[in-house]
Amino acid sequence: MRAQIHSIGTLIGDHLESVEVEDALHFSEMVRVLIGPESSEGEEIFDICVVSPQWIESECERVGYWKSLRTLVISRWDVELVKKAIRGTVEKVHGDSWDAVARQLAAFMFWEFQDYRERP
Repeated sequence: MRAQIHSIGTLIGDHLESVEVEDALHFSEMVRVLIGPESSEGEEIFDICVVSPQWIESECERVGYWKSLRTLVISRWDVELVKKAIRGTVEKVHGDSWDAVARQLAAFMFWEFQDYRERP
């Protein structure tokens, strides 16, 4: 089974192209990716933080360190590069079930069901 991207946008559902960063070399933006099983209408939410090296540097200067999970670092804000990086990651993932695929994607992006546990 493979994953299929349904959309890449902002946390509030706007198109990624609508994002206007103040400084293309210094930014931190959350990106929402709706992904589901290939050839299926269902989708789940995956979020990833996209930052620039300059933003990381400024955070280190501000607090002395920077910690991160599920972050994409790009040198300058470029919507097409963000999409390319996300698509490239999603295209490499496959598994025997949607759960297996989603768990692999969760290594790169925050998955809405990441910590979900069924009650016994």
